[in-house]
Formats: sequence, structure tokens, C-alpha cells
Amino acid sequence: MINKEELWQAVLAQTQLSTSRASFATWFYKTKIVSINNGEILISVPNSFSKEWLSKKYHNSIFKIIRGLNKNIRTINYVVNSEKPQKVVKKEQQKREKEIEINQLRLNEFEINQTTNRQHKKKKSGEKNCLQCRDN
Repeated sequence: MINKEELWQAVLAQTQLSTSRASFATWFYKTKIVSINNGEILISVPNSFSKEWLSKKYHNSIFKIIRGLNKNIRTINYVVNSEKPQKVVKKEQQKREKEIEINQLRLNEFEINQTTNRQHKKKKSGEKNCLQCRDN
């Protein structure tokens, strides 16, 4: 069975024969098959304009070529390559939040001593006075 890279290279080769050099370079630049699952092919494109153009102008010829090479394919969908599956996006967001938490400055907590009206560091458990109050 042909893998997704070989399948897409075959599509590109056949499409290039029937498309002008400029059109081919414009619409098929940075395209690839991202996945093949249960008769569905997901094609990655560089931007939404390419996505719209390929799905309207070239979809039938792409589908015909692919079906000639793999009869199990039933549908083709296009996705802008910056669009990632939700699991990946969520995982990256959690990673960023953790990095922010790690890189965030730790701020000391302060409270006002009502007797002296002075600000001092909040005591840690087990301490009688804060460092500033011990010095006085």
C-alpha cells in the first residue's frame, strides 16, 4: 500500500502536467497530506485562500487522482497548516501556562503591624516575628 507522502507526490506529479507552472507554484506550494483515516484524507495547505481555491477549483481533479491510486478514499478535507487538533492546542496551552507560572516572580506577602504601623513580611508558620521585626 502506498504511504501518504508517496500518494501526495503522485497527485502533485499528475496535477503539474495539467496546470500552468505559475498556478501550480501558487496553489500547491507547501501542501501535503496530513492524515489518512477511515477513507478520509486531510490535506494541509499554507493559508485560507489556498484552502478555498483548492477545495473549489482543484478538488475534483485531486479526488480523481487519489481515487485512481487508492479506492478506499471517500472524502478529502483541507486544513490550514496552522490549524491543529484540539488536543495538541490544549496541551501547548497547558505547557505555556506552566512556563509562565515557573517564570513568574515570587512576591513576598506583607502585612501592616497595627501597633507600630510598619509594613513587614508576613510570618512563615512557626516564626515568632518576621526578619524586619527581629532586627528591632
